[in-house]
Amino acid sequence: NRLADFHCELDLLSDEEKGLPTVTFCTQLDKHLVVGSYDQVLVAAAHPPTKYFAFFLKSLLETVRINIGECAASAYSSLSLPAATQLLMFDRQEETLEFIATFYPTWDVDLARS
Repeated sequence: NRLADFHCELDLLSDEEKGLPTVTFCTQLDKHLVVGSYDQVLVAAAHPPTKYFAFFLKSLLETVRINIGECAASAYSSLSLPAATQLLMFDRQEETLEFIATFYPTWDVDLARS
């Protein structure tokens, strides 16, 4: 976690540089992450200032969903597939199943209950 480095680097930027769309995009993402507004991270990720952010955003959303999954595992003894899909902010249940298979293979998925 190099969040402190990120904030130190921001302090070195001029006001003009801080106003660049690519920089403001990153600072807004940081603010959303700090307060746990993961839904806002998802909204912002859908509208990056340049296509070159795609790899970074894919990785960031994966990390956010992993964090949500860890919290869900602690908070719930079980979740329906639709509830997990909504909680993990996926559009389709198939995405949720793929995510669970990749990152939480020990979770028991009962498709009959969905």
